[in-house]
Amino acid sequence: MANTSEQSQSTTHSFNISTLRRKRGNIIGQITSFTKFLDTQREHGQRDIHLLKAHLDGVNEVWKRFDEIQFLIEELDETEEARRYTISNDYYAAVALADKIMHEGHSSTHRTTASPALTVSAPMTIRLPEMRLPTFDGSIENWASFFDIFSSMIDRNEDLTPVQKLQYLRSTLTGKAAACIQSLSTTDANYTDALELLKEKFDCKRRIILGHCDALQKIPKLIRDSPEAIGNLVDTIRQHLRALKNLGESVSSWNSLLISIILAKVSSETTWQWELTLPDKKKIPLYTDLLEFLEKRANCAPTPSPTPPKPSRPESPRMRRPGPPRGHAFLSVNTQQCPICQGGHGIWACGEFHAKSARERVTAVEQASLCSNCLNGGHTPNFCRSGTCRICQKRHHTLLHRPVYPQNEMTRPAPVPASPWQSMETTVSEPSE
Repeated sequence: MANTSEQSQSTTHSFNISTLRRKRGNIIGQITSFTKFLDTQREHGQRDIHLLKAHLDGVNEVWKRFDEIQFLIEELDETEEARRYTISNDYYAAVALADKIMHEGHSSTHRTTASPALTVSAPMTIRLPEMRLPTFDGSIENWASFFDIFSSMIDRNEDLTPVQKLQYLRSTLTGKAAACIQSLSTTDANYTDALELLKEKFDCKRRIILGHCDALQKIPKLIRDSPEAIGNLVDTIRQHLRALKNLGESVSSWNSLLISIILAKVSSETTWQWELTLPDKKKIPLYTDLLEFLEKRANCAPTPSPTPPKPSRPESPRMRRPGPPRGHAFLSVNTQQCPICQGGHGIWACGEFHAKSARERVTAVEQASLCSNCLNGGHTPNFCRSGTCRICQKRHHTLLHRPVYPQNEMTRPAPVPASPWQSMETTVSEPSE
């Protein structure tokens, strides 16, 4: 059922993101139309407060859907994150301009109708527009990203008063971060003090760097190496590394350490499959290459297999009847017992198996009723979905490859009827690692 769900998500990826972008486009269009309406109001000196308020309420109602839609888009395409802040700034600028026009219109109306003796108007109460801001709970590794967003959206917004900025600041803080400024009253003078208190407590570069390092090491090991789990792992690692680079850390010099940390989060089978791709066994690869390998794994969602045809002849007693397609090998990691040494690993990881000759390996795999293409059980090579030999590109495992020599140097055993090994070369030689 999990594989079916992952497959469905992959199949509808492009459809979902195009639909979400269209919904987001409608919201952007509303903001653009509202901004043009405000510009027209100012150019012609119009101050229809009731009409303006109706437009403002409509835009605020539409905006409530933006955050949910944008988060879904970012889950499908992480490059869309930058668009969030551009659109948000356009919305906040429009709302702030609307509040300013409403305030000017109210003051103008009051001065026209009031007695000359009354020179001071009563303050107008304006409900602050709803802003979807990130929250900060006091986790020091999140301070830099939180404050950058808060500064661009609130702190540098000249249309907001200090007390309004302090109200927005309080709404974004939770936990020990909120406790840091809870004793300050909500006044204009206390906004600057609140920011200084937060910076003194959380704006510590040394602690932020160590916080990201601790977070990298504390990422839990994957329970199952599914595409979704591997994709989330890669995204989390890259986020912490990007933050460390922005803080001036030379992440590239941590190459070996990062490879060790990343491999500790995935299964031994995924590690083994990655090592098969390495061209030079003596050279330490780049951690970025490992992340790219895992990214490709995350994009390899299983596809449905056609119904296998009925066999035209009786099956060999040694062959198991094929069960449901198992998908890619890295998606079906189960606890296995080695048929050679009885250890808790697959036959491909067994030292005794590696020490055998090519003929002996073929015999061992056949006796254990394993698939000659992926060395797993439960199906035959005809229904195996794994790749081919990396040396000759034929349908057998690389550990079972045997080079072809001239006819007079070959020793061919008697053919085994209806055996899955008939299509493989049968010369005797040691495998090329």
